[in-house]
Amino acid sequence: MMKAFTLYKIGRIRNKWITDGLSEIMSTFMLALFVYASGAQDVLTRGAASSPTGRALAAGVGLMLAVYCGFNASGACVNPCIALMFCLTGKLQWRRYPVYVICEFTGAFIAACFTYGIYSELISNFDGGKRQMYGENATAHIFTSFPRDDLSKTTGFFDIFTGCGLLTGTTCMLTDPNNAKTASGVIPLSLVFLLYGILMSFGFQTGAPINLTIDFSGRVFTYCAGYGSEVFSRGDYWFWVPPVACVCGTIAFVTTYQLMIGNHLPMDDEDDNDDKEGTVKSSENRDGFTKDLNHFSSKDSINTNDTYIAENTKI
Repeated sequence: MMKAFTLYKIGRIRNKWITDGLSEIMSTFMLALFVYASGAQDVLTRGAASSPTGRALAAGVGLMLAVYCGFNASGACVNPCIALMFCLTGKLQWRRYPVYVICEFTGAFIAACFTYGIYSELISNFDGGKRQMYGENATAHIFTSFPRDDLSKTTGFFDIFTGCGLLTGTTCMLTDPNNAKTASGVIPLSLVFLLYGILMSFGFQTGAPINLTIDFSGRVFTYCAGYGSEVFSRGDYWFWVPPVACVCGTIAFVTTYQLMIGNHLPMDDEDDNDDKEGTVKSSENRDGFTKDLNHFSSKDSINTNDTYIAENTKI
């Protein structure tokens, strides 16, 4: 008897590097699409169809769905700084980091192209067919960020530094199995409120470019779409500030959390008598995070290599 056809039987890939990459592309695409499209509705309707509040909520919802999408595959980092946070805390192998970053940029760039295709007619009607970066008919800021004209680089740097630090530091806390013990299915929902709060608190001065993939991929796209090289030179070459500020904020906030709280929490498999006896039964668990951490460690449900499974590969 012929078995029923299912999509599950088409193109099943067993290489974990490839499946993680595909997961990051899909998840980042989903998040970036919500960010770009909500920005397009706000700008192109002059606030009639959306607003900064609506854009912040749309970004939060997009992040939640993106994380749910790739949660048990690659972990759905969807942001190089989140991937960096997982590397710093031992949940992601450093050798996988470049693959994650490349795939995240790919997903965001595709989302920018997709959004532009959907809104191209409205953009042309809005700016008269001439792509603009300044004035009331400017549309470049749909896809990337620019600081206020009266904002210094120093202030802008620390604005982004704080916003991205809060994002990565709080995510570090939420995914720490020895702290809040947040249920894995609740983590994406929590991120809605986290991102909404950050965007509504640190979005006015710089546009809160706290996701490197969305900001830089959008900047590259606008250059390719005919906005010119000024997308990089505007604001006295502002384009380098968000990436540097995000990386610095991530390192500072995640390190602060670990040194002040994370490193001092008891492990799940430590007995109550450990403190009295002065012994630590799971030093390997603390240093290597070899244990499954709220589903942010990839379950190798496809790769059947025994050695690979035995190593309990981190994402």
